[in-house]
Amino acid sequence: MSNLAVILARAGSKGLPDKCMRRVLGRSLIDYSLTHALTSTRLDAVVLSTDSAPAKQSAESRSVEVIDRPPQLADDMATIDAAARHAVEKWEHRHDQRVSNVVILYANIPVRAEGVIDRALERLISTGATSVRTVAPVGKHHPDWLFRLEGDRMVQLRPNSIHRRQDLEPVYYHDGAVIAVTRQALFAAAGSGDSQAFLGADRRALVQRCEDAVDVDEPMDLLLAEAVLRDHRSISGRVPAFERVAAAELPFVVKGSRPACSTFVVAEIGVNHDGQVGKAVQLVDSAIDAGADAVKLQVFSASELASSAAPLAEYQKAAGDDNQREMLRRLELSDGELQQIAQYCRERGIALLATPFSPRDVERVVRLGVVAIKIASTDLTNTPLLRTAAQTTLPLVVSTGAATREEILATSARLRAWRVADRLVLLHCVSRYPAPLSSINLRAIAS
Repeated sequence: MSNLAVILARAGSKGLPDKCMRRVLGRSLIDYSLTHALTSTRLDAVVLSTDSAPAKQSAESRSVEVIDRPPQLADDMATIDAAARHAVEKWEHRHDQRVSNVVILYANIPVRAEGVIDRALERLISTGATSVRTVAPVGKHHPDWLFRLEGDRMVQLRPNSIHRRQDLEPVYYHDGAVIAVTRQALFAAAGSGDSQAFLGADRRALVQRCEDAVDVDEPMDLLLAEAVLRDHRSISGRVPAFERVAAAELPFVVKGSRPACSTFVVAEIGVNHDGQVGKAVQLVDSAIDAGADAVKLQVFSASELASSAAPLAEYQKAAGDDNQREMLRRLELSDGELQQIAQYCRERGIALLATPFSPRDVERVVRLGVVAIKIASTDLTNTPLLRTAAQTTLPLVVSTGAATREEILATSARLRAWRVADRLVLLHCVSRYPAPLSSINLRAIAS
């Protein structure tokens, strides 16, 4: 079973043109929705359906796949189910696979309750319903207290004499946070002429509080979203995982290492062995002589890691290289050579870490007997690699140097959702070699 999220973002809007790019607390509305989707643990893929160039750029910066929405599906007469079907068909064609369930997310909703996407999917699957929508109770704008006007004369919308709120019949409105629907129901509605038909025959509700979602359609909604996000702790009693930054203690203790209160020093061997086991062994000795607690290697396949057209960094050019893939090929170590180095580390009593660059490399790293898996900052958004690493029982040390704050928050929330919070380290680093003192910014560690 596969679950696909389709984020819908139109450039045109009569109330707020290109509203998905409006900003709340320094972030665009669509960026919040992208984060909500990326922190879901039940979604297998996320796509953005849009005709907005800025929205497309935002998605691509988060490594989210984009489906270009045609003009006939981008005006205010187009139905959301038609746009969703178009996106699903395009995604299925690209990936040669068929989805089971579709989650429709509006790009103009910056406030969603933590885990609500996963809860909606779980309700859809467990009940066998055709659709699940998030709803919230109607308060003082209840239909029993609404009026129509005949001139300036007020006429009750629904005749009644109810004067106490607690006596009102409970009614609910769709708050826009999540629509989860089976693929079968979504596509069965094509051509029906009924804009609600895609919800199917068995429509279920997931009840939320009013403050659990803010749907931005007009300027006042932007102010409401900002107020809720600023004061989420006092309004809802908690802060969403994707907005929470928690300090983590070092989650692993290496046998024979220093006390937990002291600094754990890792000597980066990386590829400085030049593809030679003998030189790698010498570097292990040097690390021990220098007092390091551990050494770290990189495990990769050049043909899988780099394109033949991949550019070189300036420091690589300075070393005399002219082709990225060929340079990496010279630096590869075979499984047998890696095992020799791992065995030498065991004999010398120094801990070993390693950085894998693909899911297959994770398996190779585990076989080395490492004390932790290191994730490069350029792979902080590499979901297949992270998922495979999380499925091991090893601690994960995840670098952040090439990532934005939003990417760090989304990834740490996803890893916590995968139940690796007690073995997760976020590592501050600067992806410049060598890093000038002016860019080191060590106080970022406190965040």
